[in-house]
Amino acid sequence: MCDLTSARKLRIHRDKTVLFDKYPQLTANTTCPCVRGINKYLISYLEFPYTKMNEYAFHQIMELGYYEACQEIGGDFVVMNSNITHLIGMARMGLCMPRECTQPIYDKVVEGMISPVNGYLEYLADYYNHPVLHGAFVREWTRVGMTLTKSADYTEDWQNRTAAGVIPTALFIFALLAFVMVVNAIKYYRYKQAKYNAKRRVILGNEEFNNDSLLQNQLLNNLSQSQDNLENQNNSRGTLTNGRNLGGAGQAMGLNLSGTMSYDQSMSMGGAQVKRINDSTRLTYDPQQRVSQNDISPIQPERRPSLAQQVKLDSEKTDASAISKLMSFSSLNAIREMLQGDTKSWDQGKNELDVFNALKFFHIFLILITCTATYLILAAPTNPWIMAVFFDNVMFTMVIAGIIAMDCFFTYSAFLAFYRISQIYDAKKAMGASGFGLIDVLKIYAKRLLRLLPMFYLTFLVGMFLIPRVSSGGIWFSLEQALFFECDKYWWASFLLVSNFVPWDQNAKGGCMPWGWAIAADFQLYLFIPLYVVIYKKSRTAGLILAWSILAAGTAIICLIVTDFNLTAGAYTLENWFMYAMYLNKPYCKLQVHALGILFAILYFDLLEYRKIKQRNEEIAKSQYPKIHFLSTNFWFGKFMLYAGLTLIITNLFISYGCTKNPYAWSNFGNMAFFSLTRSSYSLGWMLVAFYIFFGHTKVGMVLLASSPINGCGRLVYPAYLISPIVMMVVYCNTDHGIMMTLIGNVTLGMGHLMISFIIGAMMYIMIMFPIKRAIQLTLHPFVSHEDMIKVYHKKMGDGSFLQ
Repeated sequence: MCDLTSARKLRIHRDKTVLFDKYPQLTANTTCPCVRGINKYLISYLEFPYTKMNEYAFHQIMELGYYEACQEIGGDFVVMNSNITHLIGMARMGLCMPRECTQPIYDKVVEGMISPVNGYLEYLADYYNHPVLHGAFVREWTRVGMTLTKSADYTEDWQNRTAAGVIPTALFIFALLAFVMVVNAIKYYRYKQAKYNAKRRVILGNEEFNNDSLLQNQLLNNLSQSQDNLENQNNSRGTLTNGRNLGGAGQAMGLNLSGTMSYDQSMSMGGAQVKRINDSTRLTYDPQQRVSQNDISPIQPERRPSLAQQVKLDSEKTDASAISKLMSFSSLNAIREMLQGDTKSWDQGKNELDVFNALKFFHIFLILITCTATYLILAAPTNPWIMAVFFDNVMFTMVIAGIIAMDCFFTYSAFLAFYRISQIYDAKKAMGASGFGLIDVLKIYAKRLLRLLPMFYLTFLVGMFLIPRVSSGGIWFSLEQALFFECDKYWWASFLLVSNFVPWDQNAKGGCMPWGWAIAADFQLYLFIPLYVVIYKKSRTAGLILAWSILAAGTAIICLIVTDFNLTAGAYTLENWFMYAMYLNKPYCKLQVHALGILFAILYFDLLEYRKIKQRNEEIAKSQYPKIHFLSTNFWFGKFMLYAGLTLIITNLFISYGCTKNPYAWSNFGNMAFFSLTRSSYSLGWMLVAFYIFFGHTKVGMVLLASSPINGCGRLVYPAYLISPIVMMVVYCNTDHGIMMTLIGNVTLGMGHLMISFIIGAMMYIMIMFPIKRAIQLTLHPFVSHEDMIKVYHKKMGDGSFLQ
């Protein structure tokens, strides 16, 4: 055999006759096609295309292989996911397998492999107290999970399941974009037309002014010649009568103006001197009173605006016509509104409420950094075990703690809602009503829903129906599993804003639009604010008692949940599997931060009343609101408030460092204190910073945080939050290779996601969100809004109509 040529060796190697004769089941028709394919794969692994299939599969752990290359050579790309319950992350591997195997076969294979392993681990639970087995490696609940997923089949099935909604969703978005583009084109045409007309008016105005100047010079020359004639006549005749004098003057002037203008025209343009000549009843010539050019007031041209001013005036002229309403949908108006902020014209604190836009922008940055790390684990990190190493890095503590910034939004929402609804209550009271009626409350709810739901629904529809067709790849199907899993069963829960309750047992890393829990929980808490306002307006003391009671109830509920489910301050433990479903997304666990917003809203009302009285008499304001006066005027307490707020913020971002390294080191009491105090004190810190500005201790902070660019960023927080998970998973699930996890890389990815989300959010706001909002303002707002009533109320308050 040593002298055989290479070609003969290859022929013998490829000849499987002896093997097939010995094992006929390898090619028998009775054998399962998948088994035949696997057999052929195993015995022909040195031949094409199986040599390539080996190259595209069985790489190192967390290496996905090559999806498109596997498809091209006739293979089928399969993703193997595996994990151990109490370890961090999930291991993924790309396998290039024969196409004969179907998904049910892979499911049976996985079941046959995993069942004995988990049975053995369950058997080991009897020896849990053994000193060798007791520890982090094996616990009584340790299990192994594994799945084998055919990428192409899953993606095809995903697209088929969502095919019904593709055309309606695409048509709606296309129609909306086309409408905005047409409006922008008309707006641009009208602007160019206004600019052209303004330029013509300026040119014509200059020509008229030049003609007037020429006529004035001619008139002055005629007057000079006429006076010479009058002087000559008086030298010979002396004093003339009025009729003669006028006749001579008129004759002389008529002669000199012949061929240029009529006598009446010259008289109308002659200025004050000619008018005195015509109006006098007697004219006595005096050589000392000779009229000079300096005595005649020059003709003043009409003051005309500049070209830029004229364009602005022409473009800003609005009326009730249909074209004006149509122009209000333009992108230019969208940008203007985006930069305006949330302060209304009747608000007493000038631009103060816009400070919350800046704070929201800071919070969304932290939230997106945290979500970047969370969703990266769901994609294909090549080194998921590095998370255990990150626990020793204090900066990583801030990354995973950034999610507590979400609770600040509940505080701001309660503050602003309580403030706005109180304005409605005051206006209704002043108009003669006893307070809120059922219709008023329903209008308040409807306006809130009209602000939140259009973009929420549109994001859901785009993610559900259009995103599946954006791309494909080895782990493209993971996007549905992470963001839109089982939406065919629970879509109605998202649409009704009860997705944080249905289904009850939820997972933060999967479900039907799981990040929508924040919008749902916020509205659920918003439902009770009109009741709080009524109680507060009836009795300020009762309102304060209610707010403090809500805060105490929220604290008690959190302590009970932490105790019942053994939640740990360290995020990555098996016990914290229940943290999302039982603690994080439930509205009753947000009562603390919700009540905090109400308490600060009451404080803000006191501050506004103090300012109003102070404008009339500072001493009376000081006597009626001594605490507010102290908070507003004491320099050192203002600094204490600022630094106390910053201390709370920084402390809560890093306090979990120790328990992150050793999640079981803290006692149950320590865990209860962590969950019941961390989020509320973090929100308290930010509110102290905001009120440091409201009390007037810094003007620079007010100018910076309430500036137009910051207002624009704050307005984009809502659309950016809605689309950011989709942006992240589109990036992660579009790769054929794993992503190396590093701390700096995670922060960099988070900043990139923030930038991309805000850019897309700005486009959505201008082209989609604002037109929908404007359409609602023109059609539904007159029926659900109280703004016109509030404007009338504050206007009459300003002129004293409502003052007793």
